[in-house]
Amino acid sequence: MHSFVRIQPSTLNDLMMVGAKIQSREYIELNAEQANIFENRLQLHDIGMRILKDFKGCVFEFSVYQGESLNYFAKSINNRIIYGFYSLQGLPERWSGKIHVKGTLIWGGAVASCLSKCRVNSRLVR
Repeated sequence: MHSFVRIQPSTLNDLMMVGAKIQSREYIELNAEQANIFENRLQLHDIGMRILKDFKGCVFEFSVYQGESLNYFAKSINNRIIYGFYSLQGLPERWSGKIHVKGTLIWGGAVASCLSKCRVNSRLVR
């Protein structure tokens, strides 16, 4: 049974986001009925940490931003080192439909913030 909520987007961007959510829901209904749906990313992280609990290899996180998930993982597996990789130097081109121009999203401040609060068992690699 479907329930519909009246949505009144106030901007074109809001309308695009509503359309993207509807397309995502339709895709899931057609192609991923057995998939788990998480309320937030920490629920997904918890599943990953349960799987990694008995895993003996190296642990990596790619595309570290401010280190929140890196620290979450490091806390969960505090008996091993986790390596976080970051490399974004800025967008190589303008994103269509968005205000982000070529070169934006350079993470200097975010990476510095991450370095200052990283747990002792985490390492940042550029």
